[in-house]
Amino acid sequence: MISKNTIDRIFEAAHIEDVVGEYVKLKKAGANLKGNCPFHNEKTPSFSVSPAKGIFKCFGCGKAGNSVNFIMEYDNLSYVEALRRLANRYSIEVEEDRNNDPEYVQKNQERESIGIALEFAKNYFVDLLQNNTQGKAIGYSYFVDRGLREDTIDTFQLGYSLDDRTAFLSAAIKNGFLPDVLLKAGLIKPKDNVNSEDPLLKYYDAFRDRVMFPVYGLTGKVLGFGGRRLRENNGPKYLNSAETEFYHKSELLYGMHLAKKSIREKDECFLVEGYLDVITLYQNGLQNVVASSGTALTEGQIKLIKRFTDNITVLYDADPAGLKASTRSIDLVLQQGMNINIAMLPEGEDPDTLCKTMGGEAFEAYIKEHALNFVIFKTKLYSEDAKRDPILKTKAIRDILESIVLIPDPLKRSAFIKECAKMLDADERIMQMEAAKLRRGIQRKESSSQEYIPEPSPNEYLQDFEKSDPTSQVEQELALIKSVILYSNNPFTVEDENEEAITTVLQFVLSEIELDGIEIEHPEYKALIDDCKKLVEQGEPVDEDYFVKHPTSAVLAAEVLSEKYKLSPVWFEGHEIYTMEEKDNFKNEVMENLNYLKLKHLEKMIVTNLERLKTATDDEESMKFMGIHANLLNLRHEFATKSGIVIMR
Repeated sequence: MISKNTIDRIFEAAHIEDVVGEYVKLKKAGANLKGNCPFHNEKTPSFSVSPAKGIFKCFGCGKAGNSVNFIMEYDNLSYVEALRRLANRYSIEVEEDRNNDPEYVQKNQERESIGIALEFAKNYFVDLLQNNTQGKAIGYSYFVDRGLREDTIDTFQLGYSLDDRTAFLSAAIKNGFLPDVLLKAGLIKPKDNVNSEDPLLKYYDAFRDRVMFPVYGLTGKVLGFGGRRLRENNGPKYLNSAETEFYHKSELLYGMHLAKKSIREKDECFLVEGYLDVITLYQNGLQNVVASSGTALTEGQIKLIKRFTDNITVLYDADPAGLKASTRSIDLVLQQGMNINIAMLPEGEDPDTLCKTMGGEAFEAYIKEHALNFVIFKTKLYSEDAKRDPILKTKAIRDILESIVLIPDPLKRSAFIKECAKMLDADERIMQMEAAKLRRGIQRKESSSQEYIPEPSPNEYLQDFEKSDPTSQVEQELALIKSVILYSNNPFTVEDENEEAITTVLQFVLSEIELDGIEIEHPEYKALIDDCKKLVEQGEPVDEDYFVKHPTSAVLAAEVLSEKYKLSPVWFEGHEIYTMEEKDNFKNEVMENLNYLKLKHLEKMIVTNLERLKTATDDEESMKFMGIHANLLNLRHEFATKSGIVIMR
């Protein structure tokens, strides 16, 4: 297991706003930050981040937790894997107590080995480009001829693969890498119909005689490669890594690890097709640029961009036929409520060549001048043909409307319809009616097949046995632990016959649980209470921050500490009516939740004793349990009367 010292350092470095900000575009909202939830589709932001408390909470789907929980949820990682991911991101050396779970150790070692193999491959290709005779003469000169500077080549860690079928494989084996790991990393491929156990005969390099482009994830970790051939008739022009556990092409955008900060700052993302388009624009000062690497834009890639901006500008070559073919994938952008502009480049130019010719500032000015909203651009694309042919005009209007109705904002839809009707010389009223019909069809389809079901809140985290066993006290345990999380360090005055003693809410609750011999049923709640007890005995502080960082209580803590609505201070000014907030009444809440748990504990004892009475073997034993039953009923009545709790018969 990872040591406590390392975990503390990770939480100290991984500020919630920075971690979440890597994935979600956040905006200031008072003391907190808000954005669209990355865990479910929503148009109105209900996802809140509290930098002060170190928590996130979505009031739409119920997801909540700290920075580690966010990584766990987003990347589907275990607690330990998420800690390691954050430790790597913030360059924190992981100290650990050895984990004795063989399955976990094997899986973790395999993932680490694949990551190390990919990093080794990147360094291997870079070294060949920089220091190998063939690499410098062929690979490095290619990049220089394309106008790249040395610092740009270093920034993107560009490389070269030798014209040799097993050059990389041989180097990797010499450095201790197993062929099985290299295969899972997508760095080698198996030969067909080879029975030899010699890896140099059994496998061959996935990349040969190509300039190499490492593909990174958001955190700057190498996930795969793209390779461009340098000679004709030597395979496809561009070759990408095979799909692996790390590399999913449809969810990655080339250059995003370098572009994300600039995209967020400029609130715009330039989308191009190729690796060199990204690199050239970046070298010329346009750093908010990514590439789809020649594929049609996917939903995963769109959501990746949406984390940082709602504005995409696509830079297209002058190829109307290709543009028409790609419009369906771009409709996905409109469906996400994002704004997409198209900037058509002059014939014969692509972003790489035009930017080198014009320079960065002039190129950016050209894009701003020529960029059109996608819906308007699509209308212009059809308008010339449509004006001459009524059939084509009808087809064009319907096609354009099918894009417009995907836009969630009704005002924006209406504005586009008005503009398109003017451009196509069509009846706006009829277009609005047709759009309304198409929109209703979409809504019916969404409501029938994509109904969103919210995630359960912590109030619904109860174990199955609680639902089937009426004597279970798990619900009462949950309510009490919520109070402890909220008010653990609040002073609590304990009164007895002789004096008053001041303690804390946590100390009081722990003392009462021990005095009444209450056994906590829920295993996670029990572990949490036991941990708190140890820390209190050692004189260590147990506060709100402790519960936020504790793996058992983090999600629950984020839930109860998040305030969906908070009364404005203005409410208390100039009003005779005083509204009591929950925090002002914490003593009553703690006592009420504690008393309900005690009462449930008594009811469990009554049920258990009755079961013993039913199975009594003789009169003496029956009389004994009957006496206990009478005492328990009397005790329950006295306790309920004292606490003001009404017992329902």
